[in-house]
Parts: sequence; structure tokens; C-alpha cells
Amino acid sequence: MAGDTESGGSRPAGVAGPTIVYRPMPPLAAGVALLLGITVLAGWLLGLPARARLGRGERFDVILCDLMMPVMTGMELYDELGRVAPEQRERVVFLTGGAFTPTARSFLSQVPNPRLEKPFDVDELLAVVATRLAS
Repeated sequence: MAGDTESGGSRPAGVAGPTIVYRPMPPLAAGVALLLGITVLAGWLLGLPARARLGRGERFDVILCDLMMPVMTGMELYDELGRVAPEQRERVVFLTGGAFTPTARSFLSQVPNPRLEKPFDVDELLAVVATRLAS
């Protein structure tokens, strides 16, 4: 059953409590869910375009997003959020193995969102997620 979030949107059907969207590494998403005791919608954004789901009012507590991905980069996702659900931008935490392109480096220098460098420490991940959930 969908429930309202503080941002005024609704949660995905069947999800209660804090939710995290993580793309695209399902094994890590499952580990995060187990560690935090929360719902993680692994690969959700790959299954249905973000614009359509956010356009229907679905909202998420934390969005863990790789900066560089083959289908849609984290930078493109962030821009898309700005168009369809600007309040969700503050929920994004970027994961990166290093910002190697000039575009990626420039992007990270301009956004206030937290980022975790891979490989990251589990305690560091938990602290960042806890901060996002508390805000």
C-alpha cells in the first residue's frame, strides 16, 4: 500500500518505511537493505523511466546512484530529477570509482550532494544513508 512521504509524494506500491533506490548493483542494494532493515528498490530506475514514476508522485528517502553508468549517467539522472521532481535531488548520494572525465569532475564540484568513493567502507555508507534519512 502506498503511503505519503513528507515531500508530499507517495511511495511505490507495497513499500512501507524508508526506501532507497539504488542503481544498478543489486547485490550491494540487498546488502544495504539487510544492514539498515529498510526497503531497497534495486534497479528500479532501469525498469521504468524515472520521469514516468516520479511524474506519478512516487518519492524516495535516499537515491544511491553511480556517477557513471551505461544507460543513464548519474549526472543525467540528477538533471532529470531537476525537471520532474526537484525536491528529490537532495536525496541523491553519488557513488563513484573516481570522476575521471572533465565533465564528471566539473559536475561533482558544482553539486552539494554527498558522494562515496568506491570501494567505500560500510560504516561510511551507513552514516551517509542515516544522514539522508534524518533530513
